[in-house]
Amino acid sequence: MNEKVISAGVVLHLIQYAKQRKIDLERFDIASVLNREDVNHMVAFTQYAKLAEYVLQKTKDDRLGIHVGKQYNLSALGIVGQLIQAAQDIKEALTKVCATYNLVSNVMSVSLEEDEDSFSLTFSVDDETFSAYPEVMNHFVMTSMVFAHREMTYLALKEESPLMVGFRSWKGDSNELATLFDSKIILNEEKDHIQYRAELLDEKILWADYQLYLHLEKVANEKLANLSKEEPGLSSSVREIILDMLDPNIPTIYEVADQVNLSVRDMQRKLKYEKTSYQEIKANIQKELAIDYLTRGLSIKETCYLMGYSESSAFISAFHRWYGVTPTRYKKEYLMKP
Repeated sequence: MNEKVISAGVVLHLIQYAKQRKIDLERFDIASVLNREDVNHMVAFTQYAKLAEYVLQKTKDDRLGIHVGKQYNLSALGIVGQLIQAAQDIKEALTKVCATYNLVSNVMSVSLEEDEDSFSLTFSVDDETFSAYPEVMNHFVMTSMVFAHREMTYLALKEESPLMVGFRSWKGDSNELATLFDSKIILNEEKDHIQYRAELLDEKILWADYQLYLHLEKVANEKLANLSKEEPGLSSSVREIILDMLDPNIPTIYEVADQVNLSVRDMQRKLKYEKTSYQEIKANIQKELAIDYLTRGLSIKETCYLMGYSESSAFISAFHRWYGVTPTRYKKEYLMKP
């Protein structure tokens, strides 16, 4: 069997999840995947599998694949993520992913299957690897499918519910999956796949500009690096999760609570004890991001997009509420002075 590998970007997202759960990873050699400037190099899949098994053992999180999938962003795909952003429509993006997925990992392939009224993304795993690491592979497939659905919405900039989602070996709650995908769920299928209406393939990718994504990733990474200087606490974890899940929308309070394994009510209660709230943390991040993007020379339209606003007017109104001036005036008075 050829050596099975996986991109460092994928491993890095699992490491981030482990750190959020305060798991000590000293027993693992993770130095080779901690360099955020080099997420394209490949790591032996056995290293990823043993790390995932350890994280599963320590967290006892039977929803690990869902949690990590919600935190994935295009950096996990490395150069394949760049190809997606350079595509002009959904079909071109998916075709590129299917053709180059071995640059992410060779333990799984993704194929695009078209019918007259629908198309499916099918996720096929390497049988030998699945036999060796069945639990890890199940979670990896779930992570990939959750991320794929999130990206479908992101690329088209609109909600798109699948026609159905089928899982081959997932043992979790199908009702939860139905809510997550907003779709009919079928367990014990012959293959892992997501089916969408055919017309979605023709949707244009409105923001086919990888450079914009790099701005988002760089700003988020810089802010994540600064978190290590703060005192540990739930508010710090919530802030880290929000920054990790920018894509470009900020995650909802329900998504963040899910990531810290708390109900929304319990999370809010604990944040109140730390004299803050999810809404306050979210607002502070939004305010910081707006200034960061404008300072980097991005246009108001580009900043609006990276802030997750579908309409420029909504962003301009929010910015005025935060700083008392419009973004245009802010740029003229504070950023364009000699």
